[in-house]
This record gives sequence, C-alpha cells and structure tokens, in this order.
Amino acid sequence: MIPWLIIFLICSYFAIKTLYKPIEEITLKKRTILADSYNKMSGKEKISAVILAFTIVFWILEAKLQINSTITALLAAFFCFLFNILDGREISTAVPWEFVIFLGGVLNLGNVLSTVGLDVWMQNLISPVFRNLNNIYVIIMLIIIAVLLVRLVVVSQNASIIILLTILSPILTPFGISPFIVGIIIFTFQACWFLPYQNIIFSAGLAGMKNTIGFRNTIKACLAYIIINFIAIFASIPYWKLLGYL
Repeated sequence: MIPWLIIFLICSYFAIKTLYKPIEEITLKKRTILADSYNKMSGKEKISAVILAFTIVFWILEAKLQINSTITALLAAFFCFLFNILDGREISTAVPWEFVIFLGGVLNLGNVLSTVGLDVWMQNLISPVFRNLNNIYVIIMLIIIAVLLVRLVVVSQNASIIILLTILSPILTPFGISPFIVGIIIFTFQACWFLPYQNIIFSAGLAGMKNTIGFRNTIKACLAYIIINFIAIFASIPYWKLLGYL
C-alpha cells in the first residue's frame, strides 16, 4: 500500500488546505505554543495517560492475555471513577447513551445478515455482472461502485467488509485478482460518510464534538476522500501488477 499511502497523504493535505481554509489567517506565536500551562500535566492528566496507555496495551494483547476487550474497557472506566477523573454524575451526562445503544446494534448486524442468508443472495446477484469482463480497470471500477452501493444499505462497516470480501473474492479469483487487492479496495471505500449513519467511527467523533460541528460541513471532505482514494487505487495498479497481485 506504499504508493496508495503516498498519494493519499499528499492529496489529502492539499484537499484539507483547499476545502477548509480559515476565513481569517491565524498566526500562533511561539510563546503561546510553548506556554507553561500547556507543558505541565496535572495529576489527573498523568493518571489518565497511564490508564489510557495500559488500556491500549491490553487491547493489543487481548488474544495473548486472554482478557476480553470489554473487561479492559470496564476496568479503565472503574479507575477513572476511582481516581476522580470522572465524576459519578457524568455517567448519565457525559456519555451519549442513544449513540451507544445504536452502536451496539450496528456492530452485531453482521451476524444477523449471515444468519438470514443475505451474503449468499448478494453473491448470486452480483456474480453475473463480472462474468464477461476482462479489463482490470473496469473490474476495479465495478468493485468500487458495488462497495458504495452496499454501504447505502448495510449500516455495519464490519458486516460490509466481511460480506463484500466473501462475495467478491471467489468471483474475482479467476480474473487473477488477489483477495488482498479486493480487500484494500473494500476497506478503503467502505469508510465513506455521505450519510450520517454510514461510518460508525465518524459518527462517534461527531457525537463527541457536542454539536460544535455540523454534519453538512463534512460531506465535502467525504467527497474529497472518495476522489483521492479513487486516484490512489488506480495509480497503484501498475505497482500491484509488478508484485503479481493482478
């Protein structure tokens, strides 16, 4: 993914500068950035940093330590309340519970889809489209379109990745396309957020902003993301052919 990453980072930098340029030029002075108030961490901030570090380590080593990530998260929350980093009243005020309930339902949607056989139905529906194609660029374009269309219907990002990879990999293997390449295309394009419900990570970030930023202001960033990703994917095709993945 090195060519993809280089193109994506460079284009994203210029897209952000163009789309979200401040109305007024803001200049930060050195003494403002290096002020003592920003250099010194309070006791609670230090404890928070330690709790966060241990939480991340335990999440990474979940399989090795055999400690469920949910248990780790609950322990981290317990220590936050124990050291008065969080106040007891914040359980009902700081957490957007309506979003938590929505998130719980969405993350388990993948199991429901496989149980009712939606993945098999979609494979039978999509496979005829690829039968008579021999142009790699057209095939990749169809994969991208399929991902964007499926994401309009399937809310769960995890379910979208699993379903599309399960459906498209067997179909595209006879064309000499590695499942790795199919996975890259699916994973990068499924992260769109043209509609608020499409991206769970984005929705969580938006909820954490406490309505200080509107969803409408982010749609142009999503469009830029899709265009840049499109350019990066197609520019990587010669490199993937060189590696034998296509």
